[in-house]
Amino acid sequence: GAIAAWKRAADLKPDDFLVRDQLAGLYTRRKSYDDAIAVYRQTTRIRATSPVPWNALGLVQQKKGDYEGAITSFQTAIKRD
Repeated sequence: GAIAAWKRAADLKPDDFLVRDQLAGLYTRRKSYDDAIAVYRQTTRIRATSPVPWNALGLVQQKKGDYEGAITSFQTAIKRD
């Protein structure tokens, strides 16, 4: 399925932010929040100075109910902006 295809793309392009962002978004839409969080954490390493992955991570943490984690991620996003 779609997840398998995006995972394969992520394996082939380990430093491709957009591929991982799409994979994490797909996990989020399927409510697989732990998987989405793991992939978004990878995107924070790929684009360490950008607020975008930190904000996306915070949004998923919030959906999962991890409000402390979300606040930390949002604060990091603000620092990167």
